[in-house]
Amino acid sequence: MDVQVQVPVSAARMQEVQSTTVGSNPSGVVFAGTRTYVANQGSKSVSVLDANDAVVGSVPVGTSPTGVAANPAGTRVYVTNSGSGNVSVIDTATNKVVATVTTGTAPNAVAVNPAGTRAYVTNSGSGTVSVIDTATNKVVGTVRVGTAPNAVAVNPAGTRAYVTNSGSGTVSVINTATSTVLATVGVGTTPNAVAVNPTGTRAYVTNSGSNTLSVIDTATNKVVGTVAVGARPTAVRVSYDGSAAYVVTDSDRLWVIDTATAKVVSNVGIDSAPEAGAHSIAMSADGTRWRVTDAVDGRVRALSLTQVNSAPSAASTVGAPSTSDGAVTITLPPDPDGDPVTFTYTAPPSGSVVATGDGAFVFTPTAAARDLARQSEGPDTDTVTFTVRDGQYVTNVDVTVPVTPAPAAGGFDIDSTSIPAGGSPTGAVLVGDRLYVVSEDGFVQVVDRDTNTVVGAPITVDWASSNIAAAPAVDRVYVNSPYTGTISVIDTSTDTVVDTIWLPTSPDYQGYSLAQELAVSPDGTRLYASGEDGTVSVVDTATNTLVTSQSLGYFTDLAVSEDGRHLYGTSGASVTVIDTESMTRTAEVTVGPVWDLTRSSSEFTDVVSSVAVNAVGTRAYATYHVSTVELASGGYSNGQFIVDGTGRLWRVTGGYEVVAVIDVDPSSTTYGTQLATVRLPEGAQDVAISADGDLLYVSGADGRTVSVVDTSTHAVLGTFVTDPDGSTSGSYGPYRILLVDPDTGGTLYVTDYADGAVYAVTGAPGGAPAAVLT
Repeated sequence: MDVQVQVPVSAARMQEVQSTTVGSNPSGVVFAGTRTYVANQGSKSVSVLDANDAVVGSVPVGTSPTGVAANPAGTRVYVTNSGSGNVSVIDTATNKVVATVTTGTAPNAVAVNPAGTRAYVTNSGSGTVSVIDTATNKVVGTVRVGTAPNAVAVNPAGTRAYVTNSGSGTVSVINTATSTVLATVGVGTTPNAVAVNPTGTRAYVTNSGSNTLSVIDTATNKVVGTVAVGARPTAVRVSYDGSAAYVVTDSDRLWVIDTATAKVVSNVGIDSAPEAGAHSIAMSADGTRWRVTDAVDGRVRALSLTQVNSAPSAASTVGAPSTSDGAVTITLPPDPDGDPVTFTYTAPPSGSVVATGDGAFVFTPTAAARDLARQSEGPDTDTVTFTVRDGQYVTNVDVTVPVTPAPAAGGFDIDSTSIPAGGSPTGAVLVGDRLYVVSEDGFVQVVDRDTNTVVGAPITVDWASSNIAAAPAVDRVYVNSPYTGTISVIDTSTDTVVDTIWLPTSPDYQGYSLAQELAVSPDGTRLYASGEDGTVSVVDTATNTLVTSQSLGYFTDLAVSEDGRHLYGTSGASVTVIDTESMTRTAEVTVGPVWDLTRSSSEFTDVVSSVAVNAVGTRAYATYHVSTVELASGGYSNGQFIVDGTGRLWRVTGGYEVVAVIDVDPSSTTYGTQLATVRLPEGAQDVAISADGDLLYVSGADGRTVSVVDTSTHAVLGTFVTDPDGSTSGSYGPYRILLVDPDTGGTLYVTDYADGAVYAVTGAPGGAPAAVLT
């Protein structure tokens, strides 16, 4: 998933390159060509610095020079002399004063329009702005503004001048065409500096009494943002691209504000021995040259502004897990250069990741992963890998997240009725009010579901019959015969065998058994049989005749989708999807881990036991067994050993059983993939779906336990036991088969091979009456 996160921008990294001593109390600075001009309020002079910041001249001016500005051509510098009530005009070619223009009282700031034709001078003592014609060096207009105006800036179009009135707490907006005030904007306390962005859409005003920066929308002349900065800000400039505003405050701090978000990005010191005092800023048009005056030190500091780019940070922080769902917050820091970054990530199998903005994410483990964590000896974790791009560099960040154990599932109180079912029952089907149970001793028992008692005489079929399927629509039950390769057909209206279906066998088959796995289409018109010879046969149930037989492989369990369009078969470590119209494979899903022969220890799925499909045909649930192995290095006197394809010997160290959740929705982008797993401590052999589709029932390998799983969250809700004794079924087959009765409120039937019985379970979740957790 890609998430675009806009983070604050920073123009560059800054450091002091040089510090030059100028006159006393420098209070204004401006670039004019390659030179720098500094107004020294206490020295009645303007210092001239060359490109190397060496003082190459000093120009005498009036009393208390404070503000300084240059025309765009760099040929003239204008200096306000607050003590003399005039402006000195310096010719930069000769560094001599070529004119002195009388203005109002206590002029203290000046700005020149982009055309270089007008200079605007704030007169603090008069509450006015003098407009000077730069061609004649005469005042051609006076504009009444607020109390104690002390700073002025002209927009790039030259149509507006913005004047800070420190005594009024306002900014006067002057129409330069008419020399009239268009608007007065209330800002903070004691505004004292102003700058306009390159597009002319925003004006930024420092408020020394409020320690803030006001942001004015120049279209509406309203304050649209206020940014807290350091103590007593006295200067502001906007970067050449408008992305950042720079403010200098007391204690010699430079603050960087992202203009897109109106948030402070950072602040840096510009003096190794900081102190409180006024500052002013000069910035070149391309933003690479900076000069900052320090009134207390009597110096001008040259700051380097180097445009650099660092790779995104690989750091991360992970919050504490939520007690309710185990969710944790993941925070990735902003780009070190303030660049906008893109985060790409893929949710791990154990959970989901959601972006919450500004480099913040939430990882929520699945219920199944938390159930699995409850069974682990140590803490469970997973890794979320983020790929962070800033347009130039790419950083991969591996974030380890905890998977906290879910609370232990409870046990359900159920009613379990034992029904004798012959020697070794291996399957059961429902037809009307009857339950038909097949046993390996060669009989089918018929059970009255109302009374849970066996009725009538056992129906004789072939010995070792193990699979049974029903077509209630045509009153038929089908039972396999492993040693003849035939299928016995039982008429359920008479409970007698009325036909035998002979199926074709592959001529290449050399086995001794032809056990058939059986399934019937929901409409009862087709019987599917998978033989050990690798053929899948389709039988017309109306005539008991073969429709087709295809070589598709041998499947140990079959299930048909509710619409009859797909047949699902388990084989080895996979689930195969077959199109029933063409009888061709459309997908094969490998479930569970694959043996990694490059490691000294590994695990792999060795058998998929059973499969069930939900009513809407979107999810298949398969149980499978995983063996854990390690390379056998010798010295073992007993145990189970297997040989891999390269001839190496491996020792089986254990195993476990899992339920796989598979996407079988053909319209889904994840069709044919394993979406989740549910590991059950009691084992997972057969699986059935509740009548409402909300729950899974999974028989355990202990011969007594059935686990209940929520199909929406894959959380284990609890377990119940069908009989108190139980017996181990083994790792490779569901010796207890599950059957859900949709017509009796979800009665669950469990055939128990070892007990020779079928258990009718009521009170389980998903059925009636409701279960009670203990």
